[in-house]
Amino acid sequence: MSEKRCASGITWLGPAVWSGSTRDTFWPKHRRQIAFADSAAWCLVGAAATLLGQLDHLNPDRIGSILIAPDGPVETKREIIAMAAKGQVSPMRFSAATPSALLAPTLIIYSLRGPSLNFPVSPSVAIPIAACVAARWFVSFDLEAVLFATVSQEDAGPLAKALVIKSTGPSPTAEGVIECLKQFLPNQD
Repeated sequence: MSEKRCASGITWLGPAVWSGSTRDTFWPKHRRQIAFADSAAWCLVGAAATLLGQLDHLNPDRIGSILIAPDGPVETKREIIAMAAKGQVSPMRFSAATPSALLAPTLIIYSLRGPSLNFPVSPSVAIPIAACVAARWFVSFDLEAVLFATVSQEDAGPLAKALVIKSTGPSPTAEGVIECLKQFLPNQD
């Protein structure tokens, strides 16, 4: 996958799309770090792996991440509801049920320590705000890149999409980030 110029001062890499669970691909190696994660979170690890593997020259402290996931970790929420009905809810599962838990395995596995933000709302609501945040992060945190990801629950299981936007100029604008995100999520005008 090659980088594409999107707007003044911005290039993008992606999108990468994964569907279904990739837990068996990543979990055995990382099970000591990540005890509980929704299959959608592992799906996101798969999508992100496609892109982040091409960015190993970047400093993980200078890569931000933004997740747009209106459904959150559906599988884990179902498990907690079923456990509660039996009177056996494990507090260890609670953290895996939060919307931001979908991004956590990716951040842990790739040691991404830049700023991160989760939008548990629809992409049409999140994108204008996320674009402003990302544009500001490039300046405020001197970021090299921002990983954008979406996770949704489809009939066949989780679907994750990832896109990396890189700063190549002095100050990327929100409009420029939105232009790149239209390539990622084309029906969000």
